[in-house]
Amino acid sequence: MDVLDPESDSVRTCTYVEEADELFGIVQKAVASKGQEAGDLLARFSTILVKYQEQGNLLDPHLEHIVEPLSDILRKFALQAEATKEINAEALRGTCQLLWTVITVRGYKNSVKFFPHEARDLEPVTCLLDWVHSQTAKTTITWPGTALHTVQAVPRQGQWFEADGVLLLWLSQLILIPFDLRTVDSLLGDVSSGPQQSPLVAKISSLAQEYLESAGSSRTMAALLMGRLLTRPDQATELSAFAEHALQSLQRQGANASFIVPGIAHTLAIIFKIGHRKILLPLVPRMWPAAAQLLTGSEAARSSLVRKLAVKLSQRLALMTLDRQGSTGGEDGREVGEEVEEAVGLLLTGLQDKDTVVRWSAAKGVGRLCGCLPQELGDEVVSSLPDLFMDSSADAAWHGGCLALAELARRGLLLPARLPQLSPLICRALCFDVRRGPHSVGSHVRDAAAYVCWALARAYSSEIMQSSLLALAPSLLVTACYDREVNCRRAASAAFQESVGRQGGVFPHGIDILTAADYFTLGTRTQAYLTVAPFIAQYPEYRRALADHLLEAKLQHWDRALRETAAQALAALVPTEPALFQGHFVDALLPLCLSPTLEVRHGATLGLAEVSLALDKVGQGLEDSRAAQVAGVVPAIEKARLYRGKGGEIMRSAVCRLIECTALAKLPLTMAQKKALHASLDENLKHPAAAIQSQAAVALCAFCKAYVSKASPEALARTTLKHLQGLKDANVAIRRGSAMALGALPSMLLLPHAEEVLQSLGRAAQKEEDAEDPDAESRMNAVRALAASAQTLYGEQHDPPTSHSAAASSKPSREPNDSSSQRPQGSSAKTAEIDTPMCVQSRLCCAVSATIAALDDYSIDNRGDVGSWVREASMTALPPLLKLMAAYSPNMRHASASQPSPPAQSLAISQEKPSAHKPPITSSAQHTNNENSLAEANGELQSAPQADNASATLADADAAIGDQISSADDGSPQDAQVPEQLVVAAVRGVVRQSVERIVRTREAALSSLKELLCMQPALPCIPARQSLEGVVSSSNPEHLATLSGLPTLVSLVHVEVLRQPLLEGMAASIGGLDGSLGSSISTALLSQCQGASQDRTPLRAVAQELLAIWPRHHDSSRMATPLLRTLAALLKPDNLAWLEGNCPHLVDAMLTAVDGELAGCKDVARLIAGADALTLLLACRPPHQERALCSLLGLMRGRFPRVRRHAAEQFYVHLLSWEASPTRKFTEAEQERCMNLLTETAWDGPLEAARPQCTAIADALHVQLPALKLREPKAVESSPAAAN
Repeated sequence: MDVLDPESDSVRTCTYVEEADELFGIVQKAVASKGQEAGDLLARFSTILVKYQEQGNLLDPHLEHIVEPLSDILRKFALQAEATKEINAEALRGTCQLLWTVITVRGYKNSVKFFPHEARDLEPVTCLLDWVHSQTAKTTITWPGTALHTVQAVPRQGQWFEADGVLLLWLSQLILIPFDLRTVDSLLGDVSSGPQQSPLVAKISSLAQEYLESAGSSRTMAALLMGRLLTRPDQATELSAFAEHALQSLQRQGANASFIVPGIAHTLAIIFKIGHRKILLPLVPRMWPAAAQLLTGSEAARSSLVRKLAVKLSQRLALMTLDRQGSTGGEDGREVGEEVEEAVGLLLTGLQDKDTVVRWSAAKGVGRLCGCLPQELGDEVVSSLPDLFMDSSADAAWHGGCLALAELARRGLLLPARLPQLSPLICRALCFDVRRGPHSVGSHVRDAAAYVCWALARAYSSEIMQSSLLALAPSLLVTACYDREVNCRRAASAAFQESVGRQGGVFPHGIDILTAADYFTLGTRTQAYLTVAPFIAQYPEYRRALADHLLEAKLQHWDRALRETAAQALAALVPTEPALFQGHFVDALLPLCLSPTLEVRHGATLGLAEVSLALDKVGQGLEDSRAAQVAGVVPAIEKARLYRGKGGEIMRSAVCRLIECTALAKLPLTMAQKKALHASLDENLKHPAAAIQSQAAVALCAFCKAYVSKASPEALARTTLKHLQGLKDANVAIRRGSAMALGALPSMLLLPHAEEVLQSLGRAAQKEEDAEDPDAESRMNAVRALAASAQTLYGEQHDPPTSHSAAASSKPSREPNDSSSQRPQGSSAKTAEIDTPMCVQSRLCCAVSATIAALDDYSIDNRGDVGSWVREASMTALPPLLKLMAAYSPNMRHASASQPSPPAQSLAISQEKPSAHKPPITSSAQHTNNENSLAEANGELQSAPQADNASATLADADAAIGDQISSADDGSPQDAQVPEQLVVAAVRGVVRQSVERIVRTREAALSSLKELLCMQPALPCIPARQSLEGVVSSSNPEHLATLSGLPTLVSLVHVEVLRQPLLEGMAASIGGLDGSLGSSISTALLSQCQGASQDRTPLRAVAQELLAIWPRHHDSSRMATPLLRTLAALLKPDNLAWLEGNCPHLVDAMLTAVDGELAGCKDVARLIAGADALTLLLACRPPHQERALCSLLGLMRGRFPRVRRHAAEQFYVHLLSWEASPTRKFTEAEQERCMNLLTETAWDGPLEAARPQCTAIADALHVQLPALKLREPKAVESSPAAAN
């Protein structure tokens, strides 16, 4: 059954077995293999059937076709056991497992009907059960120091409980044959000679009694078998013997009592359920004391199962003393026996048991007993049930009372005169909820109360139920709409539906309500609260009950989320009767806002906020006196110091919401109240909790629009400048809150300081270089605020400039009335200047450039990659920022109209060679030469048309663009290509993130990329738009971010302009800790490098691009090791041979890059990755081979034991496959000597012992190692004075 999260909208119920054909196929395979494949088929068989666990009735049409073929296999095993005792154990066990799965899902009563039930099967099945039982040996264990002996079952051939259960169940069906069992016993002689003990019966009884001492399903089936066997007419003698045995067993103490007592009690309960009254009545006086004692004994105290069976047994014994007319001994008018009175007392006590199964059994027992008692005595039992519904009673008593009422109502045993007394109790049970620590209990009580209403509707006519149902209807609908638990909402809805269907028109508007409040609409709490309940509240019969429940219960609930939803639900009811909420409810909420109980004051504050706003929306504002009281709630809360102690953060969030709703409703405030509310928001913006800061920022936006807009220009400026200054505060909480506030401020506060706001946020979004406390959350908030403030200043509410207005006028592009009258004195000229389209474009370009730079935030702290939060915020901010920038860029607007997707070759950013502006890798002459080698290797890529553009790094592009933007700010003409270059840089940065390590980040990148591609109007200048659209636009971002979707993204490596960011992102993933991710990406990359028809030309471009990336990340703690691992992934033997044959300078550059990363390195992981790369480079021809060998031997004589050992192991493995060649300088004997040295030396031992061996290996291979010398300190920039 496809039932998903009960709080989700996606709930689907099956109406038929979809996999019926597959089930039949599995059964046929098991039959064809004679059970040998049953074990292999079990997993899929169970998966299908468990799906219908809650709707097992759907399997009924197919049970015969499933059970009969499998039971036929079992029958053949039984005949085989009777004849030869040689059975395929695995086939038998697999077949029984399939059958037991069916029995578990559908129940044994429905499944056993399709088992063979011929008398001739009794002996074979008994033999088969005996054989299965023999597979379990019994071992007696004596506990040291005690006199205890335990019989423990030790399985010999796996678990056999499924076979035990199936065979015992089958025997319980066969034992019902309508013949004397002695007639089917082949071991018995002539039956006519006189009464004899049947060996077959003795065998069955012996096996069943042994299984009664086991645990689990075998004991249950054995009890069923013994109950049916002993109630046969021909087993009276055995019944008496078992009764004596049972009396002794029920009094047993010790370790084994917890197994035998439930089995015996269950057997007795079945016997007294199905046996003949005349035969069993004499046993009742003997059994009753044992049953009563069992319920109060030590075993019952430890086991809920024993208590349940004791309750069941006691009610069966009491029923045995009663006939259908309610008299004892079959004589009318005689008083009931003591057993019945004691049984009623035990059952009433069982209704208060702590376990549900015991209460449920006791409730059914009350119903059964009352059905057999005379009317007066039955009503006397009913009269004792209201005592369970006391305020001091535990939830177990309420639940048991509801179950008992439901059982009595279902049987029609509640007298109509009792209904008016019971209806208020049921209404209270429908709302039962008792706080217990950090949670509450009562959902089971409310569910049982709905069951009572359902039973009442089915059992009584509308004339009897009319008055009671009118009282129950509002409570049912309250539970259906507002209960916290989905099962209670649906139970109440089912009871209401049953009442409407069976009681006719007793419920007003019943049919209309049922169409809105059904099983599915009530499945989601939000929909039930905010959609279904307001619909029902339009009917006055139910409105007040719904509203009062929210006020009195849900606004004071222990669950914070429920209180917040309840406040919104209360506001949703306001349109139905505004006057009621305007008066009574506001007056009720105001004093509760200062309640000493946290839940009460929090819910009241939220409710007051939402109701005030809802009243304003319907045009029914608060009266002046009440509005003044609402305005004074926040100062009163602060005066009472309710922010302190437990729940202070919760109250701060509620107060922010109250201020927001006060501002949105435009309630009149005095100047003192405005200052107090503003100060409260400023204080909450400094709170370290992000949720409180976010709520305060939203409230600040509404507050400023409602009240601050009418303040003086100086006051407006102070508000903005205060938060600008907060961006530089040493307190990280203040920085976070100030960034949020700037993102939320309205345009009239931002416009006079637009340039400073955008520049400050752009700087705050960058990683702090010298900050004592760098904070990723501050940078994340700054990036979000940058996009929000730009949208506020220049968003859709303002008309974008036209080409005519941009050329002929310097007026602002927005409406002049918004800010000209509110600017501070002396700032109008400056504001007019900054609002020109050219300056707006420059400012937006700065914002976009800062957001792109935030894509390089890879900060790490003890929480992990916290920089990912900044990168994700940046990717979310880029689409709206780029859209704004395009709207204010004339060239981009024309490109969007005429050529939305220009060729990718014309979009690359002009940039110098990386080696021309990057500092050398190290200061030594050798490393400078290595840098030149890398530059020469890159020459081939840069000689191609526009190839240097494709290799430009994002950081270099940002630097070049920043210079152009700053020149425009200084007053010089701005480069018209800057916006186009920013689009390219942004797309390349997002593409890089789409293949990096974190799944969440990849999803954010792909969603951002899809938004950019689908933007309307189309965003021009996107590089390789068609290629990106073919990959991104047609796929789900969540799928592309998975391992199966990444190869599609890797295919973009063929696009020249996207190759560099893709390789940079892929390198980070290949070298990360996630092995499956690295393997997936490296495999996809190698596949793309292969090309068509074994053409490895793409390999050249990938290798060149990888070497071009390397100088930027030299000695980087984040990228150095991943780059080495990516290089090792590319250096497969075929790829390396092709590179050395077609572009040997690239191999030389790879060796140079590896040597540069390993020189002076102390990172063991990086050294090991370098050893792997050098080992692969040994496959080259001289002189590359000699260089790689020299570097590898250098690692083998380094100071890190783990690196030495790893390098030696890799070198030894390579020597094993090192083939002879004309260019090799050493002989096979020398190679053998090297291998011996590698295996005989403890490379992770003392360094003094490893270095001579390394020298000996170098001599044998004719390699000249450089002399060892002390490591020179790393070069740093120094002042001229120091150099002199």
